[in-house]
Amino acid sequence: MRGKSSAKGHPFISDKSFDSLTSAMGGIEKELKRNRKALEERVNRDDIKEKIAEIFEGKVGSPFSVDELKELYSEGERRYNEKIPPGYKDASKYKNPANSLEKRSKFGDFILWRQALNMAETEHKSIILVTDDQKEDWWLIASGKTVGARPELVREFCEVTGQQILLYTPNKFLEYSEKQLGAKVSEKTIGEIKAEHTARLAEAASWGSAVSRNKRAAAELRSASWFDREQKGTRRLREVERSNSVVSHQEFSENSEYEKSIRGNTPRRSELSKIEDMIQNLQNQFHFRNGDASVEELHDIKTEIDHWITMRNRVLESL
Repeated sequence: MRGKSSAKGHPFISDKSFDSLTSAMGGIEKELKRNRKALEERVNRDDIKEKIAEIFEGKVGSPFSVDELKELYSEGERRYNEKIPPGYKDASKYKNPANSLEKRSKFGDFILWRQALNMAETEHKSIILVTDDQKEDWWLIASGKTVGARPELVREFCEVTGQQILLYTPNKFLEYSEKQLGAKVSEKTIGEIKAEHTARLAEAASWGSAVSRNKRAAAELRSASWFDREQKGTRRLREVERSNSVVSHQEFSENSEYEKSIRGNTPRRSELSKIEDMIQNLQNQFHFRNGDASVEELHDIKTEIDHWITMRNRVLESL
């Protein structure tokens, strides 16, 4: 409120401060309206998207037909089995892809490679292929260091097309472009590309370690009792399924071996007492932690209770 103070001594702001506050709030409101209008316009007119479309106008090849893709999927399966680059490191993405989306994901690198071969052969031009994929099915890696493109790729490209090919990572491509072509590339841009490159390497390392960890866990579960396998395994699978991280999703699909270790297990009659104890224990947890646990924690406990009740019912049905 305006004024210096009330009869009871409550503080107030001065007229000058009030006017300044009103002016500032008015300015903020106008700025928000301008920004909102700009965002609404961008929905229908995206300058960046239009610029990218302009750059690639007439520079994008035709897609493969459905029949051509079917042949590529079949050939890709053969190449992956024989560890012929590129793409075979993606073979475990989907063991048995059920639809075109999963097949494109699994054989995407090989499809890209075949498109590059076709373009070079048709256009009679050598090409520069820029990829941020760091896996060994693209690069020759020795003692942990990337030496260059896989020799098999260079040889196949030359034999099929009669042309030459150079492979670069995005940051190296920008560095060489600046040196060879005199292109103006800011340090900030190169830094952003390097940071993205480093992040992808870290993600790949994290995925690999998670896969190894889960394979070891799968081996341990296979030798465990039904109750221990069910107790430890299902909890871990729920954690992975609930997670939205890329690593967890890939880790889960990669480790069908882990999933098979606990899926479809039939509880034994001798496990009934353990199941009853587990249900009682979880119900006690739910009751005593109802006041201090988070909603997510309570939901997890309730989900686990429902799971073990289902297991108990399966045992009772078999009696």
